[in-house]
Amino acid sequence: MKKSLIFGVNGYIGRHLAYFLNKKKIKVIGFDIHQKSVVLGIDYYSLDNCKRDSFKNIDFSNVDYVFYFSGLTGINASIEEAHKYIMVNEIGLTNVLDFIVKSNKRPRLILPSTRLVYKGIENKLLKEDAEKEFKSVYALNKFQNEKIVKIYSDYYGLDYLIFRIGIPYGNILSENYSYGTIGMFLKMLKSNSVINLYGKGEVKRTFTHIEDLCNQIMEVTFNSSINNEIFNLKGETYSLKELAEVLVNRYGGHIRFVNWPQKAKLLESGDTIFDSAKITPLIPGLKHSIKQWVKNI
Repeated sequence: MKKSLIFGVNGYIGRHLAYFLNKKKIKVIGFDIHQKSVVLGIDYYSLDNCKRDSFKNIDFSNVDYVFYFSGLTGINASIEEAHKYIMVNEIGLTNVLDFIVKSNKRPRLILPSTRLVYKGIENKLLKEDAEKEFKSVYALNKFQNEKIVKIYSDYYGLDYLIFRIGIPYGNILSENYSYGTIGMFLKMLKSNSVINLYGKGEVKRTFTHIEDLCNQIMEVTFNSSINNEIFNLKGETYSLKELAEVLVNRYGGHIRFVNWPQKAKLLESGDTIFDSAKITPLIPGLKHSIKQWVKNI
């Protein structure tokens, strides 16, 4: 049986990845900062990734895949607490990398990245080599981590894959319908029957259901002929206004356009629309669509 380690297993993506790996008969050992795991049916250990000694008793030689999904998220908070974000998101990664490269048999490292590394361009599909721009410490953390992993690969021969994620949605494991943008919109409708959109709501994003997200990561990870690559994950493109309209048509309520707050405008990426041509030939088609998902919830 293949074996995997998931760091950050209690997080939104980590817990779903554990669930789908289990379904694929991949043994999962999970790690996170919390005392207990939220994922059933796995071996779990509490671990602080900022402390190097936390990794010393982990046998990386007996593992096939290391999914490093640990870290802090948040755009504004990453600027307001920059030191904390650098420690957890960057130093934490180097800690685990140092132990991986010293192991007798090195596992494959799988690392998530973000749409926020791109310079958004209106109505333009962004390939993996598109121009980069960093408007938050979090975005810079993610890009720095991509570069750190590349350096370790060149120097030590580390085998890695990096997946840039747009906006995930959906939830297989609990009654919370979604997180992130869609979850926020649903919460607005529930509490006030209104979705507030900055400006005209015209900025566009790539949205990927959590099951499709995990399936894409697993499909490429299990393909031993692919290594040391970065992929945009495949999804659907919606403007925030279009997305809000889908939800209002389903639940009622209305959309209200408001002026951009100064800080939100400063940190806005613009359109981040993924070109997924690189990953598309390697994966099955998407199982979920936003319209069908909204219809069913």
